Amino acid sequence: MSKQPGAFWKTGLAAFALALGNGVPLVAQAQDAEGHELHAAAARLELGYGKRTLTGADVQAKISAPVRAALNDWADAVTELGLTVAVPRTADALVLGTLGSRQMREVAGWLDEAWELMAPVLAGDEARWSDATLVFVFDEQGSRSPAWEGMLDQLVTRHALPAAARNSLARDPGGLTLRDVPAFLQPSWDMAGNAAAGDDEFRLGNEIVHKFVQCLVTERFGQLPEMLRWGMGYVAEQRLFRSIYQFDATGFVSADAHVQWPKRTAKTLKAASRKDDFSLAAFARGAGAGQAQVPQMVTWAALDYLNQRQPEELAGLLSELGELHRAADSWRNPGKYSGDRLQTGVQLAALFDAIDSKLLLKHLKRVK
Repeated sequence: MSKQPGAFWKTGLAAFALALGNGVPLVAQAQDAEGHELHAAAARLELGYGKRTLTGADVQAKISAPVRAALNDWADAVTELGLTVAVPRTADALVLGTLGSRQMREVAGWLDEAWELMAPVLAGDEARWSDATLVFVFDEQGSRSPAWEGMLDQLVTRHALPAAARNSLARDPGGLTLRDVPAFLQPSWDMAGNAAAGDDEFRLGNEIVHKFVQCLVTERFGQLPEMLRWGMGYVAEQRLFRSIYQFDATGFVSADAHVQWPKRTAKTLKAASRKDDFSLAAFARGAGAGQAQVPQMVTWAALDYLNQRQPEELAGLLSELGELHRAADSWRNPGKYSGDRLQTGVQLAALFDAIDSKLLLKHLKRVK
């Protein structure tokens, strides 16, 4: 058994922050995709792009309108706090933090890979304005520097973080994901594990791509059932790193929970598909979201299949589920899916139960 380095959220802080309401923007972006020329401060910024360090002016024509808007909004704070900046080549995201320029460019590269992986599902959504995801990556020294508290103050000023949550994070630096913003705070080191003791549980790349995908699908489609939201993050982890490291759990996680998801899930599906009442949708409606349990693993397998084989149909399902959430009275718990249970089951069954189990098993044999 190995020690899990903290939950995906600091649960209390996340609930508090999300209670501000759905879709609170982190950056003061316009609601259209016109222009967004970089302001002088943003144009002067040095930032990582690809393998080079350039200025905002150098990359202005190469980056999307949401990323330009985010750079404009954060340029003064970046200069004041002395943060390092990196911009992905294709992903609608901006990386800010205290890592060295090479590491920041590496983070941006992971975001590009995750963006490319999700592109088939997002292909029909180009016309819709979507805010860039802000990715704050701090090393251990940076989390104890004035830059950490300065960044938290900026989030409070932008109404993305309550003052009480800011004070808690100032006292006890850690990760926090704000899907509705969209943004996440990411420590670059293992805050709980001890590799020397054999409990090395931390993989920065896995954390980055998983959290980015959860922010991305929430931003594009709205709140989704937890099993699907976590499952989309697992699609990115497995495809890009061939391992799973994000769990909605604290304490101890079995070492084998991180590996061989394709093989283990195929074994489960082979046995389950022989039963007369076999239903993939039933797994997606089960318990254990964000954990290495059968319902979540089977849901991941179905989502990976759909992402690769039927991305338009998957996008349609996610859109329908997001609409079901918006149609419900979600203000009481804005960070949690509130769509009608019966209609959610109908939508899941229409797509998941149409997947041929034999084709899914063949698919899993090819997943590395």
